[in-house]
Amino acid sequence: MCGLRRRHSMQQSVGKSNILRSLSRKRSRWFSAKGDASYDQRDWAQAAEYYRKAVAISPDRRAVWIRLGHALKEAGQLENAFEAYSKASALPGDNGDAPYHMAVLANMLNRGPIAMLGFAQALREKPEHDAAAGELRGFLSENFDSNFYRKTYPESLESGMHPLIHYIDHGRAEGRLPNAGAAVKVRADIRSQIVKEFRFNKPGREAAILITHVPAGRMKPHVLPYMTLLRNAGLSVLLVVIVDRPLQLTDEEYAAADGIIVRDNGGYDFGAWQQAFQSCPEVFGAKLLVVTNDSIVPTADITIFNAMIERVRQCPADIVGLTESHEYGWHIQSYFVAFKPKALSSWAFQNFIRDIRRIDDKDEVIRTYEVPFGRNMRTAGLTVQALYVSSFAANPTFFGWRELIEAGFPFIKVLMLRKKFEESTDQLKFLKKLQKEWPTVLEKAGFDVDLVRHAIFAADLSSLPAGHDHSLLVNPKQYQAITTDHPLRIAYFGPWNYDNGLASASRELLCALHHTGVQINAYPVQKPFHIHRLLCPAVPTLDFAGQPDIAIVHLNPDSWNVLTDEQLAIIRSAKQRIGYWVWETDHLPAAWKHDLHSVDRIWSPSVYCAEVFEREVGVPVDVVPHPVRIPPRIATDRDTMLRRFGIDPKQRVILYIFDGASYLVRKNPDGLVRAFAASGLAKQGWTLVLKTKHLFDRPEAGKALTELVEQTPGARILEVSLFADEVTSLLAAADIYASPHCSEGFGLTVAEAMAVGKSVVATDYSGTKDFLDASCGYPVPSTLWTLTENHGHYLKGHKWGKIDEKGLTASLVKAATAIMRGDQSMGKAARNTIERLLSYEAVARQITASFDALVADTDPVIRQERATRQALTVLPEAPEVTVGQAPGIKFSKMEQDTRYTVIPVPLASDLSWDLEQLPEGEPTDWLFFAPHNAYVHPDAQAMLVEAANNRPDISLFYADDVAADESMLNRIRLKPDFNKTLLIAQDYIGAPVFIRRKMLDAVGGLKTARGTAMLYDLVLRVAEAGGGISRILHIVLAYRGERPVASLKDRLAVLQSMQAGSDIDYVPGMAPELLMQRKQFKRGEYPAVSIVVPTRRTRSTMTGKPYVEELLEGIAKASWPMDKVTVIVGDDVSGEPDWAKRRWPFTLRRIETVRPADEAFNYAAKMNRLWRTAKDEHIVFMNDDSAPVGPNWLEALMTFASDASVGGVGVRLYYEDGSIQHAGMVPVFRTVAHAWLNWPADATTYQDWAVSQREWSMVTGAVFATRRAILEQLNGFDERFSLEFNDVDLCLRIRNLGYRIVYNPDAQFTHAEKASRGETIPPGAEVALFLSRWSRWLDVDPASHPGLAKDRLDIVAVPQHGAWYN
Repeated sequence: MCGLRRRHSMQQSVGKSNILRSLSRKRSRWFSAKGDASYDQRDWAQAAEYYRKAVAISPDRRAVWIRLGHALKEAGQLENAFEAYSKASALPGDNGDAPYHMAVLANMLNRGPIAMLGFAQALREKPEHDAAAGELRGFLSENFDSNFYRKTYPESLESGMHPLIHYIDHGRAEGRLPNAGAAVKVRADIRSQIVKEFRFNKPGREAAILITHVPAGRMKPHVLPYMTLLRNAGLSVLLVVIVDRPLQLTDEEYAAADGIIVRDNGGYDFGAWQQAFQSCPEVFGAKLLVVTNDSIVPTADITIFNAMIERVRQCPADIVGLTESHEYGWHIQSYFVAFKPKALSSWAFQNFIRDIRRIDDKDEVIRTYEVPFGRNMRTAGLTVQALYVSSFAANPTFFGWRELIEAGFPFIKVLMLRKKFEESTDQLKFLKKLQKEWPTVLEKAGFDVDLVRHAIFAADLSSLPAGHDHSLLVNPKQYQAITTDHPLRIAYFGPWNYDNGLASASRELLCALHHTGVQINAYPVQKPFHIHRLLCPAVPTLDFAGQPDIAIVHLNPDSWNVLTDEQLAIIRSAKQRIGYWVWETDHLPAAWKHDLHSVDRIWSPSVYCAEVFEREVGVPVDVVPHPVRIPPRIATDRDTMLRRFGIDPKQRVILYIFDGASYLVRKNPDGLVRAFAASGLAKQGWTLVLKTKHLFDRPEAGKALTELVEQTPGARILEVSLFADEVTSLLAAADIYASPHCSEGFGLTVAEAMAVGKSVVATDYSGTKDFLDASCGYPVPSTLWTLTENHGHYLKGHKWGKIDEKGLTASLVKAATAIMRGDQSMGKAARNTIERLLSYEAVARQITASFDALVADTDPVIRQERATRQALTVLPEAPEVTVGQAPGIKFSKMEQDTRYTVIPVPLASDLSWDLEQLPEGEPTDWLFFAPHNAYVHPDAQAMLVEAANNRPDISLFYADDVAADESMLNRIRLKPDFNKTLLIAQDYIGAPVFIRRKMLDAVGGLKTARGTAMLYDLVLRVAEAGGGISRILHIVLAYRGERPVASLKDRLAVLQSMQAGSDIDYVPGMAPELLMQRKQFKRGEYPAVSIVVPTRRTRSTMTGKPYVEELLEGIAKASWPMDKVTVIVGDDVSGEPDWAKRRWPFTLRRIETVRPADEAFNYAAKMNRLWRTAKDEHIVFMNDDSAPVGPNWLEALMTFASDASVGGVGVRLYYEDGSIQHAGMVPVFRTVAHAWLNWPADATTYQDWAVSQREWSMVTGAVFATRRAILEQLNGFDERFSLEFNDVDLCLRIRNLGYRIVYNPDAQFTHAEKASRGETIPPGAEVALFLSRWSRWLDVDPASHPGLAKDRLDIVAVPQHGAWYN
């Protein structure tokens, strides 16, 4: 009875409990429903409150925890949201939502490891969770490919896991590949550089690979002693340095290692193992190879160390470690492992090295490589043994350190001695005892205790702030020389895996390279290459690892886009780069510009190409022709080959092979068809065969050729792709090969036809001229013709050679006649020529010569010996400037802004004006003149008013402009402050012009009869009246077409009317539309001139005569009256020289300026001494290594020097090679420099300023005219500028007195700069003084413009980003 009552009572209790749970769930659902409603109303706080009540009642409701996380996240309570997602993730689930949201938020909170775990959990719950897979993939250093992994490892599918989870849980540790490229991929993200070649090429030698991590720029103090111990023990040391920032090596460290490799930090020690073995594969042949690292400090007792090495030698095992551990399973510890020949040559070890991939998690590296290594080697049949056995199973170098030391173990681990180690171990009692005992124990065992302490200290300093320099070395150039103590390492990139002419040449060049004895990494084109057929897998073949000495890119610059980012990184890492390029016109296309200067040397297959490259690219160019081999046999006989294509073997065959994708207009088959038709050879049993492919790449041209062939008896087209041996058989089956090309960079098919002994008729132009002449073929004359339209990258204006078709006809007949009478001599001569010039051996000799020159160029000693200033042959591009379709407001529609008194006055598009009356207004109004069709800045009127308020002294303003149809260089016209000399030379002002009405009235109004020079005339009259003229530093006008300027004729009329009766002539300048001033001196009115020359009797390198004597001879030829010339020579050498004894037509005064031996040369002081002895007002300073060009230079100088408003006149200087040395000086690079330095004399410059008479603020003192009164006013040169800056300082001080400094290119000199006094470095104090005095002045130089580039020597306008005219 009692039992029944108890059972009944229990049933009642369970029932009540179920009822309560049901009520709780309903209440929980009610709260969650209320929460959802609040969430929909975006009331995040209320929603979160309801969700909290729901999970408080039913804490197992995962979905509600997630919604709570969403609400808290929206409310900005990220930590609380993260906690909610975490609790949801801990509950059972199968949709991955909870861990996914937790991981996303963890990522936001910079909790990467938790985020990674969350994304992985989401994928485990739901393998099709693509978003989680994508996020998780981003946490891996590998580029994981799910499809590849599924196909390669089908068992991963059977597991039901997502392949990424299978890889993380199992595949990584098992060495499975994450993607198809992982096995062969060269890691471009891990850079390396061989700093010192490892010479290890004798069998039976022993070596050590010592891996050291340098986190702070300097090697750890115990690494050098360790290297010394290894070398003293008879091991050659290859040092692998892993760096986190640029490494600084000492001379002692460099000398202590036999080889040094520096690499980025990635992959821990095993990544460095792979680097060492692949970079120096000779170590696989060592009698004994030790691989060790810097985690241990060695004993200082050489006896103990050598005893350990000897034990390693005597140990019978194939792989010898020093200690073993049972953490994660039994393994030998990798800080010191020795390998014997059996291990080094085993497939197991070789594949182990090959299969190492980058892992950046230390624990995972240990699990993946260190732990299974010994076990796997044993499984492969190798013996593995540890020398020192400890009683401790876990990490004996820590727990058994003292036991090991007492057993003769010669190392101590640095990590356990560091205070930081306390943070990573719970063995604090043990650690405290160790830290107390180690100094005494180690000292007794022969260790250098101070060295150990230094190693600990260095490790503690390893986390210094890094900085922004990501180089591998502090001074990488120091190690960039290519040494000759190893076979050159060549990285070759080309389309050798494709089927086309370039690819065939690429394969043949690879063969020639193999004849040079270099190591070659051959990289194929991995992307689709135009429309060409793939011949073999796009997989590189690698002879070496690490940094190449030389990268050769067998692709024109416009095709580098087919290279992968990884390949481009390898090219950039090479010490030198060669571009093997071919081109077929006289100019390079714009599409080449991007990568044109990315190489250090160019290989060209022909002299024709080389001449084009030499003209346009400023690097050495070597002719390296395409190799062409003599085929050992012909695969298919003639009859079979011809019948295959329906050709009767009894027919004689003229063959031409070309690719339609290479432009029919260049290949010119039409000309050959016409010549064949005119020859009449078809009636004599001859057939013309045009073998092609891609004929309809340009449909119209293909159709036209097809129709022409159909109309020509005996001609036929074979449009078919053939393999290489089939092409050779077809060439052999022909009787004559013809090439009527307009241009060939080389002419490969011509050379191949000659190689099989064929008579060749070809255009005598471009690349084929190198190997085809009248002794071995039939060259046909051609005439140059200019392309009238673009054909791809062959552009309008480029030139080709057009074959003489009558000559082609005659040559075909001549060749055919010889063949028909059985004369094969021309074919034999052709074959011999190709064998002599283009065999692998012949081309290999040319390659080797180029390599030798390139290697010599990298030698710092040789490079210094060769270092000379070189004229620029490749000029920098002007910045890109874009003018929009409708920039700003059209001036004709511009209305007067009522806020300002500015009245727009539209002119004709050529700057003329034919109206009679200006709009009425007040004298204080500003009149705004511009062409009606120009577009104007929306704020132009405001800009004018602001300028006028800032400069009340100005009556006329002008502003900058831009014109869409001008050259890119001159598209933007930035204008100097008012420059009267330049205005006479060119209409640099043009429009817009703003003038106060009262000033316009004061100078007599507009003179409309001046035509296009109306504004030009107005500006000059304002200047003549003393009105203030200045500029507005903004681009105010934009033109959709060309820029209007006053015509030369109208300008000349203005100048002649204003200067009537003056002694100034206006003559054509040195560029179109330029004028030049020349003063006519009347007999008896030539002013006397003193020419001041310093010398130290330096001799010319060209003639051997003293420079000063050559200068005196030049002065004697001047067209100036010699009785008005006195030359004062300050001679630093005592004793009267022969040139001082000569009779000169001028007065020569030689003053000895010999200095005491201990007195430094001071140019400024010397020149001050000399000019003060002059008796004439006009003084010209001249360096003795200058030489006048022509006789009229003194007239040119005095044209301006005799003007009272001019304080100094400079000349145009050339280097002895004819390039520009001086054409004015400009503020750039935060100092001053000669504009267009080293540029060709005939180069086009910004607004033609290099050849324009104009005012600069500074000109060179090498030849400089001034007046004695000005020098006295300034007390001459500032003698604090002893060597440099004295001329610039003088110019600027003259300029500050209100005088003009004029550059006159009508006076021209050559100048062997520094020859007169040698190359010197300006003293630092003088640099500081110059910058202190003038740097702020230069920022606002009125002769320049703030919008001009400050980071280049040529003058260019810098486009404004987002400018109104865009």
